[in-house]
Amino acid sequence: MATRKQDTVVDPVDVQIGGDADFDGIAQTITSDDIQAILISSEPIETRREQLQAVKAELQARKSADRGGEFDPLLDEVEGAIETLGQTAGETATRTGLAMDRENRSDLRSPEADVSRD
Repeated sequence: MATRKQDTVVDPVDVQIGGDADFDGIAQTITSDDIQAILISSEPIETRREQLQAVKAELQARKSADRGGEFDPLLDEVEGAIETLGQTAGETATRTGLAMDRENRSDLRSPEADVSRD
Protein backbone atom coordinates (compact mmCIF):
# COMPACT_ATOMS: atom_id res chain seq x y z
CA MET A 1 0.00 0.00 0.00
CA ALA A 2 1.34 3.41 -0.97
CA THR A 3 2.07 5.86 1.83
CA ARG A 4 2.62 9.62 1.83
CA LYS A 5 5.90 11.01 3.06
CA GLN A 6 6.59 14.75 2.79
CA ASP A 7 4.08 15.27 -0.04
CA THR A 8 5.54 12.35 -2.00
CA VAL A 9 3.92 9.01 -2.60
CA VAL A 10 6.18 6.16 -1.57
CA ASP A 11 5.24 2.77 -2.98
CA PRO A 12 7.14 0.03 -1.16
CA VAL A 13 8.13 -2.97 -3.21
CA ASP A 14 8.05 -6.34 -1.51
CA VAL A 15 11.05 -8.18 -2.95
CA GLN A 16 13.63 -10.54 -1.58
CA ILE A 17 17.03 -8.88 -1.14
CA GLY A 18 19.38 -10.27 -3.76
CA GLY A 19 16.49 -11.79 -5.70
CA ASP A 20 15.74 -11.27 -9.38
CA ALA A 21 13.49 -8.26 -8.69
CA ASP A 22 16.02 -6.54 -6.41
CA PHE A 23 17.51 -3.32 -7.80
CA ASP A 24 21.26 -2.88 -8.18
CA GLY A 25 23.03 -0.49 -5.83
CA ILE A 26 24.19 1.74 -8.68
CA ALA A 27 22.00 1.70 -11.74
CA GLN A 28 24.47 1.26 -14.57
CA THR A 29 22.46 2.43 -17.51
CA ILE A 30 25.59 2.46 -19.66
CA THR A 31 27.05 -0.89 -20.63
CA SER A 32 29.98 -2.08 -22.70
CA ASP A 33 27.50 -3.07 -25.42
CA ASP A 34 26.24 0.52 -25.58
CA ILE A 35 29.77 1.81 -26.11
CA GLN A 36 30.46 -0.76 -28.84
CA ALA A 37 27.14 0.03 -30.54
CA ILE A 38 28.10 3.70 -30.77
CA LEU A 39 31.58 2.82 -32.00
CA ILE A 40 30.40 0.63 -34.90
CA SER A 41 27.24 2.51 -35.82
CA SER A 42 26.74 3.96 -39.29
CA GLU A 43 26.59 7.53 -37.97
CA PRO A 44 29.29 9.98 -39.11
CA ILE A 45 32.53 9.78 -37.13
CA GLU A 46 32.03 13.24 -35.61
CA THR A 47 28.55 12.27 -34.34
CA ARG A 48 29.87 9.04 -32.82
CA ARG A 49 32.76 10.94 -31.20
CA GLU A 50 30.30 13.42 -29.65
CA GLN A 51 28.12 10.58 -28.35
CA LEU A 52 31.13 8.85 -26.82
CA GLN A 53 32.27 12.14 -25.22
CA ALA A 54 28.79 12.46 -23.67
CA VAL A 55 29.01 8.90 -22.33
CA LYS A 56 32.46 9.64 -20.92
CA ALA A 57 31.20 12.82 -19.22
CA GLU A 58 28.30 10.93 -17.65
CA LEU A 59 30.57 8.15 -16.41
CA GLN A 60 33.01 10.67 -14.94
CA ALA A 61 30.15 12.47 -13.18
CA ARG A 62 28.86 9.21 -11.71
CA LYS A 63 32.34 8.00 -10.74
CA SER A 64 32.30 10.13 -7.59
CA ALA A 65 29.54 7.90 -6.21
CA ASP A 66 31.32 4.71 -7.26
CA ARG A 67 33.28 3.35 -4.33
CA GLY A 68 33.87 -0.08 -5.86
CA GLY A 69 35.65 1.02 -9.03
CA GLU A 70 32.86 -0.39 -11.20
CA PHE A 71 33.04 2.46 -13.70
CA ASP A 72 36.79 2.19 -14.33
CA PRO A 73 36.53 -0.54 -17.01
CA LEU A 74 33.74 1.39 -18.76
CA LEU A 75 35.77 4.60 -18.68
CA ASP A 76 38.78 2.75 -20.12
CA GLU A 77 36.60 1.31 -22.87
CA VAL A 78 34.98 4.61 -23.82
CA GLU A 79 38.38 6.35 -23.87
CA GLY A 80 39.72 3.59 -26.12
CA ALA A 81 36.71 3.96 -28.43
CA ILE A 82 37.25 7.73 -28.65
CA GLU A 83 40.92 7.12 -29.42
CA THR A 84 39.99 4.59 -32.12
CA LEU A 85 37.71 7.11 -33.82
CA GLY A 86 40.40 9.77 -33.53
CA GLN A 87 42.97 7.77 -35.47
CA THR A 88 43.33 8.67 -39.11
CA ALA A 89 43.44 5.97 -41.74
CA GLY A 90 46.57 7.43 -43.34
CA GLU A 91 48.52 5.09 -45.60
CA THR A 92 46.40 2.05 -44.76
CA ALA A 93 43.42 3.42 -46.69
CA THR A 94 45.05 3.00 -50.09
CA ARG A 95 43.68 0.43 -52.54
CA THR A 96 46.80 -1.70 -52.06
CA GLY A 97 46.59 -1.40 -48.28
CA LEU A 98 42.99 -2.58 -48.36
CA ALA A 99 43.85 -5.44 -50.75
CA MET A 100 41.71 -3.89 -53.47
CA ASP A 101 44.42 -3.23 -56.06
CA ARG A 102 43.18 -4.83 -59.30
CA GLU A 103 46.65 -6.04 -60.26
CA ASN A 104 47.07 -8.08 -57.08
CA ARG A 105 43.58 -9.59 -56.84
CA SER A 106 43.43 -13.08 -58.33
CA ASP A 107 39.63 -13.12 -58.26
CA LEU A 108 39.55 -10.35 -60.89
CA ARG A 109 41.98 -12.01 -63.31
CA SER A 110 41.36 -14.81 -65.73
CA PRO A 111 43.28 -18.08 -65.32
CA GLU A 112 45.17 -17.30 -68.53
CA ALA A 113 46.47 -14.06 -67.03
CA ASP A 114 47.93 -16.00 -64.09
CA VAL A 115 49.79 -18.31 -66.45
CA SER A 116 51.22 -15.44 -68.46
CA ARG A 117 52.46 -13.63 -65.33
CA ASP A 118 54.71 -16.54 -64.35
